Amino acid sequence: MMSIFTKLTQRYLSKNKTRTIVTLIGIIVSMALFTAVIEGAYSGYQFLKNREIAVTGEWQVIMNNVNKDGLEEAKTNKQIEQYENIYTLGWAEVANENDYKPYLLVQSLGDMEHALFPINLVSGRMPEKQDEILLPENFIANAKEKYQVGDTITLETGQRFIEKEQLSDNTPYQEKESLKNTTKHTFTIVGIMERLPFEIEEFSCPGYTCITNGFHTDSQKLFLTIQSPSKMQEFLMRQTISDSYVPHSDLLRFYGAFKASGERSVLIGLTTILVLLIAYGSISLIYNSFSISISERIRQFGIMRSIGASNRQIRRMVLFEAFLLAIIGIVLGVIVGCVGIGVTLAWVQNNFIANIANKVGIGLRLVISPLPILIAVMICLVTTIVAAYIPAHKAIHKSAIEAIRQSDEIIIKPNEVKTTKLTQRLFGFAGVMATKNFKRNKRKYRSTILSLALSVILFIS
Repeated sequence: MMSIFTKLTQRYLSKNKTRTIVTLIGIIVSMALFTAVIEGAYSGYQFLKNREIAVTGEWQVIMNNVNKDGLEEAKTNKQIEQYENIYTLGWAEVANENDYKPYLLVQSLGDMEHALFPINLVSGRMPEKQDEILLPENFIANAKEKYQVGDTITLETGQRFIEKEQLSDNTPYQEKESLKNTTKHTFTIVGIMERLPFEIEEFSCPGYTCITNGFHTDSQKLFLTIQSPSKMQEFLMRQTISDSYVPHSDLLRFYGAFKASGERSVLIGLTTILVLLIAYGSISLIYNSFSISISERIRQFGIMRSIGASNRQIRRMVLFEAFLLAIIGIVLGVIVGCVGIGVTLAWVQNNFIANIANKVGIGLRLVISPLPILIAVMICLVTTIVAAYIPAHKAIHKSAIEAIRQSDEIIIKPNEVKTTKLTQRLFGFAGVMATKNFKRNKRKYRSTILSLALSVILFIS
Protein backbone atom coordinates (compact mmCIF):
# COMPACT_ATOMS: atom_id res chain seq x y z
CA MET A 1 0.00 0.00 0.00
CA MET A 2 2.85 2.35 0.84
CA SER A 3 4.36 1.90 -2.64
CA ILE A 4 1.16 3.28 -4.20
CA PHE A 5 1.42 6.48 -2.13
CA THR A 6 5.09 6.74 -3.02
CA LYS A 7 4.28 6.52 -6.72
CA LEU A 8 1.54 9.12 -6.33
CA THR A 9 4.00 11.49 -4.63
CA GLN A 10 6.61 10.98 -7.35
CA ARG A 11 3.98 11.55 -10.05
CA TYR A 12 2.79 14.73 -8.36
CA LEU A 13 6.36 16.07 -8.17
CA SER A 14 7.03 15.31 -11.84
CA LYS A 15 3.76 16.88 -13.04
CA ASN A 16 4.18 20.01 -10.93
CA LYS A 17 7.74 20.80 -11.98
CA THR A 18 7.55 24.53 -11.25
CA ARG A 19 6.33 23.98 -7.69
CA THR A 20 8.92 21.23 -7.18
CA ILE A 21 11.78 23.41 -8.48
CA VAL A 22 10.72 26.37 -6.29
CA THR A 23 10.60 24.14 -3.18
CA LEU A 24 13.93 22.58 -4.14
CA ILE A 25 15.54 26.01 -4.54
CA GLY A 26 14.28 26.97 -1.08
CA ILE A 27 15.90 23.86 0.44
CA ILE A 28 19.15 24.43 -1.51
CA VAL A 29 19.33 28.05 -0.32
CA SER A 30 18.65 26.98 3.29
CA MET A 31 21.28 24.24 3.17
CA ALA A 32 23.79 26.57 1.51
CA LEU A 33 23.25 29.15 4.27
CA PHE A 34 23.59 26.55 7.03
CA THR A 35 26.75 25.16 5.43
CA ALA A 36 28.25 28.61 4.83
CA VAL A 37 27.63 29.80 8.40
CA ILE A 38 28.75 26.63 10.20
CA GLU A 39 31.70 25.88 7.88
CA GLY A 40 32.68 29.57 7.94
CA ALA A 41 32.64 29.60 11.74
CA TYR A 42 34.63 26.34 11.87
CA SER A 43 37.18 27.73 9.40
CA GLY A 44 37.48 30.91 11.48
CA TYR A 45 37.91 28.79 14.59
CA GLN A 46 40.70 26.79 12.95
CA PHE A 47 42.32 30.06 11.81
CA LEU A 48 42.37 31.38 15.39
CA LYS A 49 43.89 28.10 16.61
CA ASN A 50 46.53 28.10 13.85
CA ARG A 51 47.33 31.73 14.62
CA GLU A 52 47.90 30.84 18.28
CA ILE A 53 50.20 27.97 17.25
CA ALA A 54 52.13 30.19 14.83
CA VAL A 55 52.63 32.95 17.39
CA THR A 56 53.23 30.99 20.60
CA GLY A 57 54.05 27.44 19.50
CA GLU A 58 52.33 24.06 19.30
CA TRP A 59 53.32 22.93 22.82
CA GLN A 60 50.45 22.33 25.24
CA VAL A 61 52.27 22.38 28.58
CA ILE A 62 55.78 23.19 29.84
CA MET A 63 57.22 21.00 32.59
CA ASN A 64 59.85 22.93 34.60
CA ASN A 65 62.85 21.52 36.49
CA VAL A 66 62.51 18.00 35.10
CA ASN A 67 65.04 15.45 36.41
CA LYS A 68 66.10 12.12 34.90
CA ASP A 69 63.17 10.24 36.45
CA GLY A 70 60.73 12.79 35.05
CA LEU A 71 62.30 12.44 31.60
CA GLU A 72 61.95 8.64 31.77
CA GLU A 73 58.27 8.99 32.64
CA ALA A 74 57.76 11.32 29.67
CA LYS A 75 59.31 8.70 27.41
CA THR A 76 57.03 5.89 28.67
CA ASN A 77 53.77 7.81 29.28
CA LYS A 78 51.31 6.68 26.59
CA GLN A 79 49.22 9.85 26.94
CA ILE A 80 52.11 12.00 25.70
CA GLU A 81 52.07 12.41 21.94
CA GLN A 82 55.42 14.21 21.58
CA TYR A 83 57.87 16.11 23.74
CA GLU A 84 60.94 18.29 23.36
CA ASN A 85 63.48 19.15 26.05
CA ILE A 86 65.41 22.40 26.60
CA TYR A 87 68.41 22.46 28.94
CA THR A 88 69.04 25.46 31.20
CA LEU A 89 72.71 26.47 31.20
CA GLY A 90 72.27 29.38 33.63
CA TRP A 91 71.97 33.12 34.14
CA ALA A 92 74.56 35.70 33.04
CA GLU A 93 74.75 39.38 33.98
CA VAL A 94 74.74 41.80 31.03
CA ALA A 95 74.72 45.58 30.78
CA ASN A 96 71.44 46.84 29.32
CA GLU A 97 68.92 49.66 29.69
CA ASN A 98 66.25 47.58 31.46
CA ASP A 99 66.95 47.50 35.20
CA TYR A 100 64.33 44.78 35.71
CA LYS A 101 66.09 42.42 33.26
CA PRO A 102 69.80 42.47 34.17
CA TYR A 103 70.43 38.91 32.92
CA LEU A 104 70.59 36.68 29.88
CA LEU A 105 68.98 33.28 30.50
CA VAL A 106 71.07 30.86 28.44
CA GLN A 107 69.22 27.73 27.31
CA SER A 108 70.42 24.90 25.11
CA LEU A 109 68.38 23.02 22.52
CA GLY A 110 67.61 19.46 23.54
CA ASP A 111 68.12 16.06 21.96
CA MET A 112 64.93 15.99 19.85
CA GLU A 113 64.26 17.75 16.56
CA HIS A 114 63.13 21.34 17.17
CA ALA A 115 59.35 21.49 16.60
CA LEU A 116 57.40 22.55 19.69
CA PHE A 117 59.75 25.28 20.96
CA PRO A 118 58.81 28.40 18.93
CA ILE A 119 61.90 30.15 17.54
CA ASN A 120 61.33 32.76 14.82
CA LEU A 121 64.56 33.95 13.25
CA VAL A 122 64.96 37.63 12.36
CA SER A 123 68.39 37.13 10.79
CA GLY A 124 71.22 34.58 10.73
CA ARG A 125 70.75 30.87 11.49
CA MET A 126 70.16 28.42 14.34
CA PRO A 127 73.08 27.54 16.66
CA GLU A 128 74.61 24.14 15.97
CA LYS A 129 77.53 23.95 18.46
CA GLN A 130 78.33 24.88 22.07
CA ASP A 131 80.20 28.03 21.07
CA GLU A 132 77.28 29.47 19.01
CA ILE A 133 74.37 31.51 20.36
CA LEU A 134 71.09 33.06 19.22
CA LEU A 135 70.17 36.41 20.85
CA PRO A 136 66.66 37.92 21.10
CA GLU A 137 65.99 41.19 19.28
CA ASN A 138 64.59 42.90 22.42
CA PHE A 139 67.97 42.36 24.14
CA ILE A 140 69.81 43.69 21.09
CA ALA A 141 67.65 46.83 21.26
CA ASN A 142 68.28 47.39 25.01
CA ALA A 143 71.92 46.31 25.32
CA LYS A 144 74.44 49.04 26.09
CA GLU A 145 76.93 47.35 23.78
CA LYS A 146 75.72 46.95 20.20
CA TYR A 147 75.76 43.34 18.98
CA GLN A 148 75.24 41.92 15.52
CA VAL A 149 75.57 38.57 13.77
CA GLY A 150 79.22 37.48 13.68
CA ASP A 151 80.25 39.22 16.93
CA THR A 152 81.42 37.31 20.01
CA ILE A 153 80.01 37.63 23.52
CA THR A 154 81.52 36.33 26.77
CA LEU A 155 79.10 35.28 29.54
CA GLU A 156 79.57 33.89 33.04
CA THR A 157 76.56 31.67 33.64
CA GLY A 158 75.36 30.54 37.05
CA GLN A 159 72.31 30.20 39.34
CA ARG A 160 70.46 33.01 41.11
CA PHE A 161 70.57 32.99 44.91
CA ILE A 162 69.45 35.13 47.83
CA GLU A 163 71.82 33.92 50.51
CA LYS A 164 71.28 30.12 50.40
CA GLU A 165 67.92 30.12 48.61
CA GLN A 166 67.98 29.43 44.86
CA LEU A 167 65.47 31.51 42.87
CA SER A 168 63.21 30.15 40.12
CA ASP A 169 63.20 31.35 36.52
CA ASN A 170 60.19 33.63 36.88
CA THR A 171 61.03 35.16 40.24
CA PRO A 172 61.38 38.93 39.66
CA TYR A 173 64.79 40.49 40.07
CA GLN A 174 65.75 41.47 43.62
CA GLU A 175 68.65 43.73 44.56
CA LYS A 176 70.03 41.33 47.21
CA GLU A 177 70.39 38.40 44.84
CA SER A 178 73.66 37.19 43.33
CA LEU A 179 74.95 34.54 40.93
CA LYS A 180 76.75 31.46 42.25
CA ASN A 181 78.49 28.46 40.66
CA THR A 182 79.38 30.52 37.60
CA THR A 183 81.13 29.19 34.49
CA LYS A 184 82.70 31.32 31.75
CA HIS A 185 81.65 30.81 28.12
CA THR A 186 82.50 32.62 24.89
CA PHE A 187 79.90 32.45 22.12
CA THR A 188 79.73 33.55 18.51
CA ILE A 189 76.42 35.25 17.66
CA VAL A 190 75.05 33.29 14.68
CA GLY A 191 71.54 34.71 14.61
CA ILE A 192 68.93 37.05 16.05
CA MET A 193 65.44 35.83 16.94
CA GLU A 194 62.12 37.36 17.94
CA ARG A 195 61.31 37.62 21.64
CA LEU A 196 59.90 34.33 22.90
CA PRO A 197 56.14 34.29 23.65
CA PHE A 198 55.08 35.56 27.09
CA GLU A 199 53.80 32.06 27.90
CA ILE A 200 57.45 30.89 27.84
CA GLU A 201 59.32 33.99 28.93
CA GLU A 202 56.90 35.59 31.38
CA PHE A 203 56.79 39.29 32.22
CA SER A 204 58.27 38.54 35.62
CA CYS A 205 61.31 36.79 34.14
CA PRO A 206 64.39 38.92 35.01
CA GLY A 207 66.36 37.84 31.93
CA TYR A 208 66.28 37.75 28.13
CA THR A 209 66.17 34.17 26.90
CA CYS A 210 68.91 33.24 24.41
CA ILE A 211 69.55 29.90 22.72
CA THR A 212 72.70 27.81 22.28
CA ASN A 213 73.20 24.12 21.47
CA GLY A 214 75.07 21.02 22.61
CA PHE A 215 74.92 21.45 26.43
CA HIS A 216 73.42 18.82 28.75
CA THR A 217 72.67 19.91 32.31
CA ASP A 218 70.72 18.58 35.27
CA SER A 219 68.10 21.31 34.84
CA GLN A 220 65.75 20.98 31.85
CA LYS A 221 62.28 21.89 30.66
CA LEU A 222 59.94 19.64 28.70
CA PHE A 223 57.52 20.98 26.10
CA LEU A 224 54.69 18.43 25.74
CA THR A 225 51.66 17.65 23.63
CA ILE A 226 49.21 14.93 24.66
CA GLN A 227 46.89 12.75 22.60
CA SER A 228 43.68 14.19 24.15
CA PRO A 229 44.28 17.93 24.75
CA SER A 230 40.72 18.34 26.07
CA LYS A 231 41.74 16.14 29.04
CA MET A 232 44.78 18.23 29.95
CA GLN A 233 43.55 19.02 33.46
CA GLU A 234 43.18 15.29 34.25
CA PHE A 235 46.65 14.63 32.81
CA LEU A 236 48.26 17.34 34.95
CA MET A 237 46.63 16.00 38.12
CA ARG A 238 47.96 12.47 37.52
CA GLN A 239 51.44 13.08 36.07
CA THR A 240 54.59 12.95 38.23
CA ILE A 241 57.01 14.42 35.66
CA SER A 242 57.28 17.73 37.53
CA ASP A 243 55.55 19.67 40.30
CA SER A 244 56.02 22.93 38.36
CA TYR A 245 54.28 23.34 35.01
CA VAL A 246 52.81 26.03 32.74
CA PRO A 247 49.80 25.01 30.59
CA HIS A 248 49.36 26.68 27.22
CA SER A 249 45.93 27.98 28.23
CA ASP A 250 45.21 30.12 25.16
CA LEU A 251 45.76 27.12 22.87
CA LEU A 252 44.10 24.53 25.11
CA ARG A 253 40.88 26.59 25.14
CA PHE A 254 40.51 25.76 21.45
CA TYR A 255 40.58 22.06 22.36
CA GLY A 256 37.98 22.52 25.10
CA ALA A 257 40.36 21.94 28.03
CA PHE A 258 39.57 25.30 29.62
CA LYS A 259 36.75 27.81 29.60
CA ALA A 260 36.16 29.36 26.18
CA SER A 261 38.11 32.50 25.33
CA GLY A 262 36.38 35.74 24.32
CA GLU A 263 37.04 35.16 20.62
CA ARG A 264 35.69 31.64 20.78
CA SER A 265 32.59 32.69 22.77
CA VAL A 266 31.78 35.47 20.30
CA LEU A 267 32.24 33.10 17.34
CA ILE A 268 29.99 30.43 18.85
CA GLY A 269 27.38 33.01 19.90
CA LEU A 270 27.19 34.65 16.48
CA THR A 271 27.02 31.26 14.74
CA THR A 272 24.17 30.11 16.99
CA ILE A 273 22.17 33.31 16.40
CA LEU A 274 22.65 33.09 12.63
CA VAL A 275 21.70 29.39 12.55
CA LEU A 276 18.51 30.09 14.53
CA LEU A 277 17.60 32.99 12.21
CA ILE A 278 18.23 30.85 9.12
CA ALA A 279 16.27 27.93 10.61
CA TYR A 280 13.28 30.16 11.36
CA GLY A 281 13.43 31.78 7.94
CA SER A 282 13.85 28.40 6.22
CA ILE A 283 10.86 26.91 8.03
CA SER A 284 8.74 29.89 6.91
CA LEU A 285 9.97 29.67 3.33
CA ILE A 286 9.63 25.89 2.95
CA TYR A 287 6.39 25.88 4.96
CA ASN A 288 4.82 28.32 2.48
CA SER A 289 5.80 26.10 -0.42
CA PHE A 290 4.44 22.92 1.18
CA SER A 291 1.37 24.76 2.44
CA ILE A 292 0.44 25.84 -1.09
CA SER A 293 1.24 22.34 -2.38
CA ILE A 294 -0.96 20.68 0.24
CA SER A 295 -3.75 23.23 -0.29
CA GLU A 296 -3.83 22.21 -3.94
CA ARG A 297 -4.08 18.53 -2.91
CA ILE A 298 -6.59 18.85 -0.09
CA ARG A 299 -9.34 17.42 -2.29
CA GLN A 300 -7.06 14.55 -3.35
CA PHE A 301 -6.35 13.75 0.31
CA GLY A 302 -10.10 13.86 1.07
CA ILE A 303 -10.89 11.39 -1.71
CA MET A 304 -8.08 9.08 -0.57
CA ARG A 305 -9.34 9.16 3.02
CA SER A 306 -12.90 8.48 1.84
CA ILE A 307 -11.73 5.22 0.21
CA GLY A 308 -9.81 4.04 3.27
CA ALA A 309 -6.45 5.86 3.48
CA SER A 310 -5.39 6.54 7.07
CA ASN A 311 -4.06 9.78 8.52
CA ARG A 312 -0.72 8.05 9.02
CA GLN A 313 -0.48 7.17 5.32
CA ILE A 314 -1.33 10.73 4.24
CA ARG A 315 1.29 12.08 6.66
CA ARG A 316 3.90 9.63 5.34
CA MET A 317 3.07 10.72 1.82
CA VAL A 318 3.83 14.38 2.59
CA LEU A 319 6.92 13.57 4.67
CA PHE A 320 8.25 11.30 1.90
CA GLU A 321 7.90 14.24 -0.50
CA ALA A 322 9.78 16.47 1.95
CA PHE A 323 12.50 13.84 2.52
CA LEU A 324 12.98 13.25 -1.21
CA LEU A 325 13.33 16.96 -1.94
CA ALA A 326 15.55 17.42 1.13
CA ILE A 327 18.04 14.77 -0.02
CA ILE A 328 18.47 16.43 -3.42
CA GLY A 329 18.49 19.95 -1.96
CA ILE A 330 20.97 19.08 0.79
CA VAL A 331 23.52 17.58 -1.62
CA LEU A 332 23.35 20.59 -3.93
CA GLY A 333 23.20 22.99 -0.96
CA VAL A 334 26.42 21.60 0.55
CA ILE A 335 28.24 22.19 -2.74
CA VAL A 336 26.83 25.72 -3.16
CA GLY A 337 27.53 26.60 0.49
CA CYS A 338 31.13 25.35 0.46
CA VAL A 339 31.93 27.08 -2.82
CA GLY A 340 30.26 30.30 -1.65
CA ILE A 341 31.98 30.54 1.73
CA GLY A 342 35.27 29.38 0.20
CA VAL A 343 35.21 32.24 -2.33
CA THR A 344 34.12 34.69 0.40
CA LEU A 345 36.97 33.74 2.75
CA ALA A 346 39.51 33.88 -0.06
CA TRP A 347 38.25 37.36 -1.00
CA VAL A 348 38.30 38.90 2.49
CA GLN A 349 41.30 37.12 4.01
CA ASN A 350 43.99 39.67 3.11
CA ASN A 351 42.42 42.57 5.01
CA PHE A 352 41.24 40.25 7.78
CA ILE A 353 44.66 38.71 8.37
CA ALA A 354 46.38 42.11 8.28
CA ASN A 355 44.34 43.08 11.33
CA ILE A 356 44.54 39.82 13.27
CA ALA A 357 47.73 37.93 12.44
CA ASN A 358 50.84 39.18 10.73
CA LYS A 359 52.35 35.76 10.13
CA VAL A 360 53.44 34.36 6.80
CA GLY A 361 51.54 31.19 5.87
CA ILE A 362 48.60 31.72 8.25
CA GLY A 363 45.58 32.23 6.03
CA LEU A 364 41.83 32.41 6.56
CA ARG A 365 40.81 29.53 4.32
CA LEU A 366 37.86 27.17 4.05
CA VAL A 367 38.50 24.09 6.20
CA ILE A 368 36.09 21.35 5.17
CA SER A 369 35.34 18.97 8.02
CA PRO A 370 32.74 16.15 8.19
CA LEU A 371 31.34 17.20 11.57
CA PRO A 372 30.28 20.79 10.66
CA ILE A 373 28.75 19.54 7.40
CA LEU A 374 26.92 16.75 9.26
CA ILE A 375 25.55 19.30 11.75
CA ALA A 376 24.37 21.51 8.86
CA VAL A 377 22.76 18.49 7.13
CA MET A 378 20.90 17.45 10.29
CA ILE A 379 19.64 21.00 10.94
CA CYS A 380 18.46 21.42 7.34
CA LEU A 381 16.80 17.98 7.29
CA VAL A 382 14.95 18.64 10.55
CA THR A 383 13.98 22.13 9.32
CA THR A 384 12.52 20.69 6.09
CA ILE A 385 10.62 17.91 7.86
CA VAL A 386 9.17 20.36 10.41
CA ALA A 387 8.18 22.79 7.64
CA ALA A 388 6.36 19.98 5.78
CA TYR A 389 4.83 18.42 8.90
CA ILE A 390 2.99 21.58 10.03
CA PRO A 391 0.69 21.92 6.94
CA ALA A 392 0.37 18.12 6.70
CA HIS A 393 -0.80 17.96 10.32
CA LYS A 394 -3.44 20.61 9.60
CA ALA A 395 -4.61 18.84 6.43
CA ILE A 396 -5.11 15.40 7.98
CA HIS A 397 -7.23 16.79 10.81
CA LYS A 398 -9.95 17.85 8.37
CA SER A 399 -12.80 15.47 7.76
CA ALA A 400 -12.96 13.78 4.37
CA ILE A 401 -16.11 15.76 3.39
CA GLU A 402 -14.53 19.11 4.34
CA ALA A 403 -11.39 18.24 2.41
CA ILE A 404 -13.36 17.27 -0.72
CA ARG A 405 -15.61 20.35 -0.58
CA GLN A 406 -12.70 22.68 0.52
CA SER A 407 -15.34 24.75 2.27
CA ASP A 408 -12.96 26.18 4.85
CA GLU A 409 -10.06 27.14 2.59
CA ILE A 410 -11.22 30.71 2.15
CA ILE A 411 -13.92 32.17 4.41
CA ILE A 412 -15.01 35.73 3.74
CA LYS A 413 -17.35 37.71 5.94
CA PRO A 414 -19.68 40.39 4.53
CA ASN A 415 -17.96 43.72 3.70
CA GLU A 416 -14.53 42.20 4.54
CA VAL A 417 -12.94 42.86 1.14
CA LYS A 418 -14.04 46.46 0.77
CA THR A 419 -11.33 49.03 0.08
CA THR A 420 -11.17 52.77 0.72
CA LYS A 421 -11.20 55.56 -1.84
CA LEU A 422 -7.70 56.50 -0.65
CA THR A 423 -6.39 53.14 -1.86
CA GLN A 424 -7.98 53.79 -5.27
CA ARG A 425 -6.38 57.25 -5.52
CA LEU A 426 -2.91 56.18 -4.31
CA PHE A 427 -2.49 52.83 -6.08
CA GLY A 428 -5.17 52.73 -8.76
CA PHE A 429 -7.09 49.64 -9.90
CA ALA A 430 -4.08 47.29 -9.38
CA GLY A 431 -3.76 48.45 -5.77
CA VAL A 432 -7.48 47.88 -5.13
CA MET A 433 -7.32 44.31 -6.49
CA ALA A 434 -4.14 43.59 -4.53
CA THR A 435 -5.75 44.85 -1.32
CA LYS A 436 -8.85 42.70 -1.90
CA ASN A 437 -6.65 39.65 -2.54
CA PHE A 438 -4.81 40.35 0.69
CA LYS A 439 -8.09 40.53 2.63
CA ARG A 440 -9.41 37.31 1.06
CA ASN A 441 -6.59 35.22 2.52
CA LYS A 442 -4.64 37.20 5.12
CA ARG A 443 -2.81 34.17 6.50
CA LYS A 444 -0.83 33.46 3.35
CA TYR A 445 0.08 37.11 2.84
CA ARG A 446 1.27 37.40 6.43
CA SER A 447 3.57 34.44 5.78
CA THR A 448 4.91 36.16 2.67
CA ILE A 449 5.55 39.41 4.54
CA LEU A 450 7.23 37.51 7.37
CA SER A 451 9.48 35.68 4.88
CA LEU A 452 10.51 38.96 3.25
CA ALA A 453 11.23 40.51 6.64
CA LEU A 454 13.35 37.52 7.66
CA SER A 455 15.25 37.75 4.37
CA VAL A 456 16.20 41.36 5.16
CA ILE A 457 17.16 40.41 8.74
CA LEU A 458 19.35 37.55 7.46
CA PHE A 459 20.99 39.77 4.85
CA ILE A 460 21.85 42.45 7.41
CA SER A 461 23.04 39.84 9.96
